[in-house]
Amino acid sequence: MTAKSDEVQKARWSLIQQTFDEVCNVPSNSDFRGNIFCVIAHLGLQLIAKEEGLLDGDEWYNPE
Repeated sequence: MTAKSDEVQKARWSLIQQTFDEVCNVPSNSDFRGNIFCVIAHLGLQLIAKEEGLLDGDEWYNPE
């Protein structure tokens, strides 16, 4: 059972790494917010993001 658990853990980390790569590689003809929306939609999390108000307002991506 440990081998399957290790496989699942590796798959999760792979998905996380791919997601971060997509977030960080914003195409020159796109904006960061639009790119994040597409990544979230790609993962099927757009409903949760909308319910949480993740993309509402401008302060969500402001580091300050």
